Amino acid sequence: MIRKIIFSVWIGWNAGAGAFQVSPACSGSKMHGKKMTFGTSFFVPRQKRLFRQAVENGDTTNGANSEQMTVEELDPEICTQFKILTCASTSCSALRKKLGMDEFATVGALDMRRENANAAGLIVEESTCLGACKFAPCVSVQHEDYDGNVGLEGMTEAELSETVFHRVITEDDIDRVWGCVENAIRTMADEEDDSDEDDEDESRYV
Repeated sequence: MIRKIIFSVWIGWNAGAGAFQVSPACSGSKMHGKKMTFGTSFFVPRQKRLFRQAVENGDTTNGANSEQMTVEELDPEICTQFKILTCASTSCSALRKKLGMDEFATVGALDMRRENANAAGLIVEESTCLGACKFAPCVSVQHEDYDGNVGLEGMTEAELSETVFHRVITEDDIDRVWGCVENAIRTMADEEDDSDEDDEDESRYV
């Protein structure tokens, strides 16, 4: 059964209010069972656990060992579902040159983040015009379950409206883009784990 809904929501913790805040994320979406596809290709996942950490094996009575934490690796299967595209249009390339940036600076920096995160299955590559050259250099993200570019939590309102990251120039800009992608991967992995747990609970009563 296909059911149209007016908007999806994302849930985040509002520290000031001391409660979870529910906000609209996008419009024009369709629900297929538990799977949702967005007509406007917005992917704003439900915010849950951003970075889960685990204490490394060792003597927890040792102060040094107890402070050693390791960030959980990105789910390799989820990584293969994402693709990062850097605009290689004339406008974006011209601005990089004007700023004294290497021709492959953007794609190279993002690919380095991918390597550092051991996200081997995730693709980082150059693309034709992403449609927002006035905000060059631009970067977009795609997911195999959605048509075209997707919007990620952490984008500005202007970026969400075009589903493209604007003015990706500095290392901080690169870190922001990668952080949004990494957060989406972790959130999807968490939600799949929760879904598997729910299925297991339901199977006990069948």
